[in-house]
This record gives sequence, structure tokens and C-alpha cells, in this order.
Amino acid sequence: MGKPNVAKLNGPKSLPPELAIKAMSREELTQLEQAKSAFLALYREGLVGRCTNEVPKLTDTRIGGPRVWPVGVPLPSDPQGRAMVQLAHINLADLPQINGLPREGVLQVHVAADDLLGCKFPSENGDGVLVVLHPADSVFERVPQDGTDVEYTPIYKPEISAEGRKITWDKRAVPPPAWHYKLPDPYSASQERSPGVAAAYEDFLNDQADLRGLYDIMLLGHPDFTQEDPRYNAKYAGMENLIGFSSSGGAFMWGDVGEACILMAPADLAGFDLSKAIYYYDCC
Repeated sequence: MGKPNVAKLNGPKSLPPELAIKAMSREELTQLEQAKSAFLALYREGLVGRCTNEVPKLTDTRIGGPRVWPVGVPLPSDPQGRAMVQLAHINLADLPQINGLPREGVLQVHVAADDLLGCKFPSENGDGVLVVLHPADSVFERVPQDGTDVEYTPIYKPEISAEGRKITWDKRAVPPPAWHYKLPDPYSASQERSPGVAAAYEDFLNDQADLRGLYDIMLLGHPDFTQEDPRYNAKYAGMENLIGFSSSGGAFMWGDVGEACILMAPADLAGFDLSKAIYYYDCC
């Protein structure tokens, strides 16, 4: 069974939400609405993907499965010369249309097959991770692999790693995680609010976590984090999610119930310049 991809808050409960709100002063109600408005302003459209049970053909859009690469193009490796694990192969023309992604081409994500899954927390594109857009007319061939190439992989189900699985997509507005870097830390903020406001906002955040739901892969939208959003670091502030990979679905296991993402600066995302994309994951 999938695990929740957004940790819920578990503060003390005093009154049911509707009674707690009725008991608030005008100032408390204003504070609550301001906190909710700041959260809702961060909603971002995305494509939320879940694995199906359908085994894809070699070049279908898929999670996992055999590694493929364009014919005649030198095969990449990580900086140590090791083979890489293919996480996703996405034919953009097959997706529901959404602003922020090219209409065609094949987007692939590969990570190094090492004990840190290629990540230097975070890693730049080309250093332990490869995020690449191939031309739409590329002809792909299967890359021969021996068993040692996938000793380390976040795709924890052997059948998905070996065969791959097709993806079903849901295009929708995606709420941010509670620990988004543009929002106050929910635990610290609760200490500065009255008990009624803190409890009501906690209930609101838990409802938003339910709306995010479970997923395997998310294009655009917002990624999740189990420790800390790397964008608290000024170097990465302002970056947006290109791809999120979650342990909440049925394909990936990033450490112990972790989350991974590919982040890009808005200007790079607008021009779809993947060269400065970064890769990050964290786990419990």
C-alpha cells in the first residue's frame, strides 16, 4: 500500500474545526484567512502520474523498464564512467497539453547506479543525473545491461525496473506541500498563533495534503520533501518543479519513504534549457 506523500500535522485538538472557527475573534479569523490565502496563492498546474499495471512497449511513455537511447548518439555515463539507471521515458506529444512543457520530444531521466542514487544533495545536471530532451524523430534502441548496472536503483519493484509500466496522467491544479520554502514552517508558526488559529490551520493543511494525493511521478506542479526544501538556500530559491518522483506511489523508494525532484529556474524552464537543472532527494 502506498504511503502518504505529505506528512500530516498532528497537533493537539481541542474543538471541532467548525466550533473552533466560531469561537475566534475577528483578529484571529483575519490571521487564519491570511495564512490560507498565502498557501492557496502557490497552487500550480501539473500532471500527476500513477503507474498502471500495463507493460509498455520499448519506446512508450513509461516509468522504469529497459534503458533505451537514440541510435548513433554516444551513450552517457556518470562522471566515474559507470552506467546509469533510466527512471522515466516520456513522449511529450502523448501528454495532456499543459503550459510549461514542450509539445514534442522525448524527455528522459537517468541517475547513477551508486549507493546515493547519483545525488550530491543537490546535483547539477550531468553530475550523477542526466535529464535530457531528445528530438521527436529520434530512433531508440535498447541499451545492453548486465545485472550490476542496476544494483542500486530507486525503482524498488523488480518487475517495474525490468519491464516498466505505463502511466496514467491527471492534469490539475496542485497545492504546495506544507513545508514549501515560501511558507512559514508550520510547526514554528503554530507557536506564534493562538491555539484556535493553529488548530484550524493545521486542519486546513491536512485537507490540502489529501488533495495532493499519492503519485509516482509529477510533471510541473510541486514536489514533496521529507526533510527540508532545498530552496531555503538562496542559491536555489525561485526554482520550480520540472519532475517529482515520490515514494507514495507504487514504483519508487527513495531511501526510507523519500521524495525526489528535478528543479529548474523559471527562465530556464520557459526556454526548456535543461543544462542548469538540479536533482535532489531526501528521505526519513
